[in-house]
Amino acid sequence: MDANGSPVHSFVGMESTHGTLGNRVYGALRGALTRGRFAPGQVLTIRALAAALNTSRMPVREALLRLGAEGALEVLDNGSVRMPVLSGARYFELTQVRILLEGEAAAQAAQHAAAADVRLSRRLSDVYDAAVRAGDQEAMLSGNLDFHFQIYRLARNDTLMHHIEQLWMQAGPYVARTLGLAAIAPGLKHSAYSEGGHRDLLKALAAADPKAAHAAIEKDIRSGLQLFEAFEHHLGDMFGSVLGTQRRPRTSVAGPEAKAHRHRTA
Repeated sequence: MDANGSPVHSFVGMESTHGTLGNRVYGALRGALTRGRFAPGQVLTIRALAAALNTSRMPVREALLRLGAEGALEVLDNGSVRMPVLSGARYFELTQVRILLEGEAAAQAAQHAAAADVRLSRRLSDVYDAAVRAGDQEAMLSGNLDFHFQIYRLARNDTLMHHIEQLWMQAGPYVARTLGLAAIAPGLKHSAYSEGGHRDLLKALAAADPKAAHAAIEKDIRSGLQLFEAFEHHLGDMFGSVLGTQRRPRTSVAGPEAKAHRHRTA
């Protein structure tokens, strides 16, 4: 358990046997952050993490400080470390930057993807779709991340990948909780989580169409943000306590098409 009584054992595993112990611990924590294994505002204790990773405290302490310097964690005045709590406006900003960077990665991937790459991406998408149908939240999160990062790696752009990983570490807890709410509130589910963006992206890769690949990623990410906003709207003042964020003034995130429609009907 962490300082808040939340379990930290669910992310266990330093799967790689390569690199120094410190790098392996750092990689394990990065993976846990990216997959949304920790809650917004959750205090992370060195002792609990060291026990979960079956290692000593020193490499955990160093990894936490490193992640704090990168902005993925917040180092408090008393020396403890916790997950950042984002405002709704900050989450919106992260999503906009994700669209730019992940869209570019997908566009570059479309220029490099071979037939075998497309087949692997399609298998990963099928795994994700199966998790959606089964209502398996953890498998949905892992499947979605595996699908996206398989494609982003095809861009062969390490700098771009690094920045995308940084964004996912910050957005991961909120994506996880949005999907968790969707699992218990089926009336608010968005169909794009099981189709749409992923399907269009696979078509773009097969056609080697960078522009279509960028558009597919934007569609996919915006669908998640729209679901986030749907919960913000329906939950009202409960939203902050459930998702670990603060409500923000209502703004459109539906894209240029919706904005143009409102202008025409005003």
